[in-house]
Amino acid sequence: MRQYSLLVLGLISAASCLGCGQAGERSDMAYGPDDGATTRPQIVEPAGDPGGESPATLQPPAESVVAPPVLFQLDVPPVIGPPLAQPTFDPPAAEPPAAEPPAQAMQSMAMQPRVFSSESPVKPRAAVSAIPFVVGPKSVAPPAPATGAATVAPSAEMQPFLGLPAPPESPVPAETDNGVFTRDENFTSVKVFYGTDRSRYDSDPPRSAASFRLLIAAFALATVTILIASIAMFVRAYRGLLYTGAGLGLAVTLLLAILVLQSPSGNHPAVRPTMEYTGGRGVMQYGECVVTIPLDHRLGQLEAPSVLKMEFAEKEEDHVTLAKVSPVDYEEFRTRLADTVSRSKRREVLVFVHGYNASFADAARRTGQIAYDLQFDGAPIFFSWPSQDTYVGYTVDENNVAWATPHLKKFLLDVARDSGAKMVHLVAHSMGNRALTHALRELALERPGAEPLFDQVVLAAPDVDAEIFTRDLAPEIVKAGKQVTLYASSNDRALMASKVVHGFPRAGDSGELLVLAPGIQTIDVSSVDTSLLGHSYYGSSNSILADLYFLLLKAFPAAQRSWLEPMDREGQAYWVFDKGRAALAIPQIPRMR
Repeated sequence: MRQYSLLVLGLISAASCLGCGQAGERSDMAYGPDDGATTRPQIVEPAGDPGGESPATLQPPAESVVAPPVLFQLDVPPVIGPPLAQPTFDPPAAEPPAAEPPAQAMQSMAMQPRVFSSESPVKPRAAVSAIPFVVGPKSVAPPAPATGAATVAPSAEMQPFLGLPAPPESPVPAETDNGVFTRDENFTSVKVFYGTDRSRYDSDPPRSAASFRLLIAAFALATVTILIASIAMFVRAYRGLLYTGAGLGLAVTLLLAILVLQSPSGNHPAVRPTMEYTGGRGVMQYGECVVTIPLDHRLGQLEAPSVLKMEFAEKEEDHVTLAKVSPVDYEEFRTRLADTVSRSKRREVLVFVHGYNASFADAARRTGQIAYDLQFDGAPIFFSWPSQDTYVGYTVDENNVAWATPHLKKFLLDVARDSGAKMVHLVAHSMGNRALTHALRELALERPGAEPLFDQVVLAAPDVDAEIFTRDLAPEIVKAGKQVTLYASSNDRALMASKVVHGFPRAGDSGELLVLAPGIQTIDVSSVDTSLLGHSYYGSSNSILADLYFLLLKAFPAAQRSWLEPMDREGQAYWVFDKGRAALAIPQIPRMR
């Protein structure tokens, strides 16, 4: 039995050896290696992602072409003769790139950065140039934009619509043509001319004795307040009374501190000129000064030290400062002014008259800020009458502004006659309108039938009796200026207080008390966001500054400024300010940097 088993095993081994020899003979004549496949053709997957698109769909660039893999495996009968050679493929020579197939072209355009124009209202997507995309088995960087195609940022006018940050501002030259604006490393200097009838002192004055007494009293009261509050923490019987006393002490301490800061000689910034003017009456004087504007200045802001920011002194790189005052005689003043005007393109000047509770430095800083914000191409000038620079000096200021009216009248005549300007613009604020309107009235009466001396006349929040203004002043001042504009607001709390003091409405009020007079374009700006008193919107509101830009520099009447809505009351036209539409005009104001 064992012999038969050995015989069967030998026959099976011989048959296996014969089958192996035939298989080896067939593999030598095959076109590809033997993988045990049947005689049915088989497609071999190329290297890469088996779930991706085939190379026939997305061709790689010419430089990435390699020898393709064998696509088919066939079983063929033996061929008599020498074996066939393995076919080879050489990469094609480099040729100019042909047009992309539609699929690749669409993908390439999708990956390129989008090109914007100034009219495009679409927010740009994030850049994707660093993200590769796959073409066939090879990762290829996206193609660069076509030659001549530039990526253009949305225009400044489109920024409010797109919700984008303001574009970088172009740098200003070291000095403008007329020498008014000079760029420094940390700030911009603005040259401002002035005329004043204040008295002056030529050295840094010591703090007044009254200010020192107030300061000592404030410190003493603060110490007592802290002592009372400390006792109240341990004594229960009189705790309520002690807390009340501490609260009153704190209130009085704050009041004394405010009085010290409001004292005319109590403001001592780190940056101050060696010569200043007081609130006393003096003779007419002239000169020029330098106002510095920080590089990060915001439109409409008069940057000053803030206790909340722990700032106790002015710095040129952070605040709007009066850095230099240079008094000169009138002949030198006239020469310098005429030279500045002649070097400007528009040959114009802007004269600003400040209001109540303003120092000489306040008037200079505000004039420099307005000239800078409007990019005024001409000579900025201010007239400073002897305001007391304190809230409690209202009645003194009323007397001084009336006393200064003849000086302002002569100053305006001198500027119009000797500056060589083609256009002279006038802007007055608050109580300063009393001096300006009366000076213009007298000039009109002295020159009957003559051409107006001044171009644009702007009366901002005039603290003038409304009835006197309408009856006596308005008919004459329209003869002195080619266009007269009056800004009024029902949210002006300073004029509300003035109405209470005087018993009659002011010309800067609006609502039912809005002043309308023939020849005067009255604008109700009650919708404008204002400060605590709502009285300084003429220089601190971006929207009002935009309106002033198109009024002073473009000479657009109210009917051509689209953010002013025309209204009518008993046949008299006036306009209501729309701050939303006016905000769209803000980006059109040119910026220095």
